[in-house]
Amino acid sequence: MAARHRGAYSTVECYEALPEPLERVLTGSTFGARLFRRGWGLKRLEKKLGRRRTKLTETQLKNGRAVVWGEARAPDGTLRRARLETPDTHLYSAEAVLVLARRALAGDARPGFQLPSAIGGAALVEDIAGVAWRELADPSDILALEIDHPLAADAKRA
Repeated sequence: MAARHRGAYSTVECYEALPEPLERVLTGSTFGARLFRRGWGLKRLEKKLGRRRTKLTETQLKNGRAVVWGEARAPDGTLRRARLETPDTHLYSAEAVLVLARRALAGDARPGFQLPSAIGGAALVEDIAGVAWRELADPSDILALEIDHPLAADAKRA
């Protein structure tokens, strides 16, 4: 988001929703939450999540979505908020690599290491199919999702 505005943002915060079972374990005063705060079980959880994520079905890949909310604040107090919704993170990452590789092969990249935003520019996400980018002018807009399908966690509750 800071790349999109090319501003001198001193603080950038982004949040992503956790899977519901993990959220239940990590929040509140449950026994599991106390253990996690002390670092117990994190390596085991990382391994378990890592194994699970590599075994996605075609349907999960097709229907999976990620929603990220971000806020950037400049030293002068300027504030920008945005919400980014993408296809499944595996598909999004693969598509982003293809977009960046095409641009590099077309001569749009200088030799050497660069951040993706240096090659793709602020509008990189707009070149990836299935991505919805929305700046939020008002904090109440954060909850006003403008998508035509429920998020995975919401589908279970409905």
